[in-house]
Amino acid sequence: MSANAPSSGGQVTSTEYVKGYQTALAYAWHRFNSYDRQSGMLKGRYQRIRLYIIAASLLTTILSVMSVVEDSARYWRLLFLVAGLALFILSLRLILGAGNVEPVAPATRRRVEDMLRLLGGRQPQAATAAAARSPVSQRVRRLRSVIAVIFGLVLFAVGGFFWIISNGAPEIAASVGGWTVLPWMRTLLIMLLVALPLLSAGLLDFAARFESRRNWIGFRLAAEQIRRAIYTLRVRNFYEDLTTKDLEELNTVVKKAREMLLDLGVTAPMLSEDFDPEGGPVKPNHVYYPAEDDGYAPLDIERYFRLRLIPQLNWYRDRIKRDYGRSRYYRGWILLFGGLGALLTAFNLSEFTAVTAALVTAIVTWLALMAHEQNFRVYASTLAKIEELAADYRIKEDKATPADIQKFVDDVEQVLADERDNWSQGVLQAQDVIEDNLSRMTRGEAGEDLFKPETGAPAGERAGEGGEETPPSPATTRRSRQR
Repeated sequence: MSANAPSSGGQVTSTEYVKGYQTALAYAWHRFNSYDRQSGMLKGRYQRIRLYIIAASLLTTILSVMSVVEDSARYWRLLFLVAGLALFILSLRLILGAGNVEPVAPATRRRVEDMLRLLGGRQPQAATAAAARSPVSQRVRRLRSVIAVIFGLVLFAVGGFFWIISNGAPEIAASVGGWTVLPWMRTLLIMLLVALPLLSAGLLDFAARFESRRNWIGFRLAAEQIRRAIYTLRVRNFYEDLTTKDLEELNTVVKKAREMLLDLGVTAPMLSEDFDPEGGPVKPNHVYYPAEDDGYAPLDIERYFRLRLIPQLNWYRDRIKRDYGRSRYYRGWILLFGGLGALLTAFNLSEFTAVTAALVTAIVTWLALMAHEQNFRVYASTLAKIEELAADYRIKEDKATPADIQKFVDDVEQVLADERDNWSQGVLQAQDVIEDNLSRMTRGEAGEDLFKPETGAPAGERAGEGGEETPPSPATTRRSRQR
C-alpha cells in the first residue's frame, strides 16, 4: 500500500491525505536536520574547549619543570635519551613490520588532518572507504622489505649511539655553551605560570556551565528518535493503509523528542529555521544518508534493507574498526610515556617525570573524551544483534507476511534505540571522570583512567567504588514518566 488514501480511520480525501503525509514527514525531517546540525556543532565545541584545557595544563607542567631545571647539561642528556628511545622504537617497527611496508601511513595522516580540522573549528571528515591500491609485484614488495630492514638497523645503531653519548652531556654542554635566562624571560615565565592555570580553571568552569556533554548527546538522541519513527512509518505505508492518526503519532514522536531534551538536562538553546509547510519536501541532511533515498517514498522490505539497514550496518563496521584502532593507538602512547617516566628515573632525570605523567593524563583524558573504547564495544554488540535478526528474517522471508515484516522492522529499530540508550549512558558516565581529570590537570595532578584493562568497564560502574549516582538513561527516564 502506498499513500493514496486513508483507511476507514480517516475522513479526508486522497489529495488531502497525500499532502498531510508529505507535510508530516517534511516537519519530522526538518526537526531531524535541526537536531543533527545542533548536535554536530555542540560536539565540536565540547571537544575543542576541553582540548584547549588539556593543552594549557600540559604547557603549565612543562614550564614549571623548566623553571626548576636550569642546568643545560640535564636538557642535553634528556634530548639524547628521548631521541635514542624514539629511534629504537621506530627501528623495531620497521624491522618487525618489514613484510607489510606502505609508502605512507594513511591512518596517521588522517589522524593529523582530523586534529587540525578540530582545532580549526570544523568536524573531522567522515570515514570513507579506502582507495583501491594498485597491485604491487613481489619483487617490489621484497625490495621494500629489505630497505625497511636496513633502514631500521641504521636507526637502531644511531639510537644506541645517542644513548652512549648521553653520558657525555656535561662535556657537550660545556663545549656548546649553556644559556643565560634573561630577566625578561624569567618575568615572562612567571607570568605564564600564573596565567595558564587561571586560564585552564576559567575554561573548565565555562565548559562545565555552557558546554556540557549532555547538550550534544541530547540533540543526537532526539534526532535518532525521529529518524527511527520516520523509517517505521514509511515501511508501514507500503504494506498497509495509514490513517491520519498514524501521521499524528509521528508528530507526537517529534514532540516527545523535544521533551526528552528537558529530561536529559540539555541547557543549550534550540537553533533552527522556521518550518514552511508550503516550502516543499525537506531534504534529509546527514553525511551518511543514501543519496538515492528521497526520504518520503514508501519502503518495501528490500528497499528498507538497501536504504536503511545496510548503510547502518556499514556505519557500525567502519566505526568499530576506527574506534578499536584508535584505542590501541592511544593505549600504545600511554604505555610509551609511562615507560619513559621509569626510564628517566633510572637515568637520574626524575625531575622530568612530571612531564611524562602529565602526558599520560592528557592522553587518558583525550581517549575518554573521544569515547573510542566504549563506543566500539556498544557498536559491536548492536551489529551482532542486527545481523542475527536479519539472518532469521532471510531464512523465512519466502513465507513472511506483512505483519512479520513489520515486526522485523520494529525489532531492528528497537535494537537501534537500545544501542543509543546504552551509548548515551556510557558517555554520560564518562563525563564525571573527564571533568575530574581536567580539574586534576589544572592542579598538576595525575588523572584517573576511565577503563580498567581487565574489564573495560567505565570507572563509575566498577563494583566496590563510590562515586556519584549514575545518570539515568533515556529509556529509564521514559519508563519513569510513563509510570
